[in-house]
Amino acid sequence: MATHQSLEPAAVTEIHAKIRDLLKHARTIKTANGVEPALSTSDFGKECSTIYREFLSPLPEDQRQTALEISARKIFYDVVSSITSDEAAFTELWNLLDILVIFCEVEEKLGLNLPWVLIEELVESQTTDSCRLIFDYLEARRERLIQRNYPAISLVVLRTCNELLKRLSRAEDPAFCGRVFFYLFQVFPLGDHSATNMRGEFHVDNVTTFEEESESLPLEDGAADVMDVESVPQIAKDTTSAKDKVATQQPVTMTPADAVEKQNTSEFYSTFWRLQQDFSVPTRLFQDEHFKVFKSGLEETLIKFGATTVVQTKTSAEEPRGLKRKLGDEGKSKYHDTYNPKYLTSRDLFELELSDLTFQRHIFVQTLIVIDFLLSLTEAAKKKMDLDSLSRVNRSVVYSYALTEEKVREQG
Repeated sequence: MATHQSLEPAAVTEIHAKIRDLLKHARTIKTANGVEPALSTSDFGKECSTIYREFLSPLPEDQRQTALEISARKIFYDVVSSITSDEAAFTELWNLLDILVIFCEVEEKLGLNLPWVLIEELVESQTTDSCRLIFDYLEARRERLIQRNYPAISLVVLRTCNELLKRLSRAEDPAFCGRVFFYLFQVFPLGDHSATNMRGEFHVDNVTTFEEESESLPLEDGAADVMDVESVPQIAKDTTSAKDKVATQQPVTMTPADAVEKQNTSEFYSTFWRLQQDFSVPTRLFQDEHFKVFKSGLEETLIKFGATTVVQTKTSAEEPRGLKRKLGDEGKSKYHDTYNPKYLTSRDLFELELSDLTFQRHIFVQTLIVIDFLLSLTEAAKKKMDLDSLSRVNRSVVYSYALTEEKVREQG
């Protein structure tokens, strides 16, 4: 930006006026409000080339993009300041960004930095609801926005999306967070360093805390005797009038079999939640003592899940909260909004959680991930990878530990 003062004001003024003329022309071609249809190079490419040739080419090469940026920003700020709930203002903004993209398409030396610089400022200045509309534009123009000069725009794209993710609640806006993540996955190659855990580090800070061991429920010698656990009020059935209705307290009894089941569930509680330590840091399983505890706990979990009657809980898609749910949510998967930021580890909720189909699915996914990780460490799997044939190997994620065939059979 240090070259702004050396720019000729007349050139900037002329470019500003020409871009406004292009926007007027865009309104005659695109009469409907919205992201689509996009302005095409065939309609505006010739005019953009003329503007570049007449007003930008005479400038030094390092000042051309700066001159275009100053001219576009004046219009950009005028449009952004007029944005309300009216979709027409956003349409004017989409047209401006499309014109800048066309400038960059017809003149390769401009790159694609300018549209992304303005998009980043736009995301920072708008509310979450407006950012949804901005993301509609980004998704619709993704291929055009990233078609060239990837190294120069990659940091701006990453910074824009990360700043947006910081503002979003993953519990309240899981669908929008997913859109942002998918966009990043589509923009960045799989091998990009920004998306790679180069050191193979595990997220050890995400600790699952649970209650300490409680005292076992006693089973007294008279096993056949029923045990009064708690009393709850019940309403008497036989009445002749509302005035004659009386509340009686009827004891709820627990049989020895119920007590044994409750005791087993209480013991299983600690066994189950300890699995999260191994799910979080699977390299713990390289030690035999941890592997045996994990195997035993996993077997108990699978048996318990198989013996538990499951129910499908209602998602927030079925029961919208407040006014945050918008039209168009119909037709989404009934499992799309079941994200929980942390597991609920209260003993009082444990039996209810075990019967929740979605909760069980989360545990199964964790289990499959860890088992897949362990199976990748067998001798056969390592030979199939053929690391010696690779020109570059990240030794941080190549473990010397090998899973024995005996342990593979133990996993079943």
